[in-house]
Amino acid sequence: MFAVCTAGAVLGGCTRNVDEGDIRSAALTDIRSVVSGTAPGTLVDARSPSRFRSGHLPGAENLQLLDVPLDRSPPLRLVESPRIIVYGQNEGDPFASGLTLRLLEVGLDQTRLYRGGLDEWVQAAGELEEDEPPAN
Repeated sequence: MFAVCTAGAVLGGCTRNVDEGDIRSAALTDIRSVVSGTAPGTLVDARSPSRFRSGHLPGAENLQLLDVPLDRSPPLRLVESPRIIVYGQNEGDPFASGLTLRLLEVGLDQTRLYRGGLDEWVQAAGELEEDEPPAN
């Protein structure tokens, strides 16, 4: 039954009831592995687009809670990713934990939360990428 619901969630069907207790953590070493390319994965920045543009983990993509509606399939690039690591600004970032829960709800069980967020990454001397602001 679990496999059927998971497949249905990924294909846009049923969603699972998840809560904070279902969130598994990613460590700084996991982030370093994905950034360096020694481990496959997708880094997802749950902060606002403007904060993302001003500096984010190398290779990260910006995704908001509303980008993953419960009634539609999640983005294919996430479905195909062997590991998804969501982060926010810091340990208490509600956007990061909310997005992690949403990805789990739609069946992306390979999702983890990097609780330390961007603040911990910078404190550990991690480099940031910056994006150009959109042209007007």
